[in-house]
Amino acid sequence: LRAAIIKALEPQWKVQDVSVVVRDVRSAKFTVVGSVKTSGIFDLRRQITVLEAIALAGGLVTDYAAGEKISVLHADGTRAPFNYKKFLSDPTSQANFLLRAGDIVIVPGS
Repeated sequence: LRAAIIKALEPQWKVQDVSVVVRDVRSAKFTVVGSVKTSGIFDLRRQITVLEAIALAGGLVTDYAAGEKISVLHADGTRAPFNYKKFLSDPTSQANFLLRAGDIVIVPGS
């Protein structure tokens, strides 16, 4: 990045040194779609679980969401199931796993 900035500035200024400081990383994202209150693309700024992703999307649309059929589609094409209802009734029943960059949380309607 530093070299590209120096090259771009050379025609106008004699630049000998450039400092680049990353203040915020926003390239990693995940998506939540379906029967949630606010579907969308969210920044993955820290480690986040499936349950937290659903909460960020405003939670399930109670009357329409099939909470037992939620799945996470990973960027590599694999799919991981997540049973919201079962997890809430017994958190030890399944993993509330961490999302990865590019994941899509799919909450189908009932």
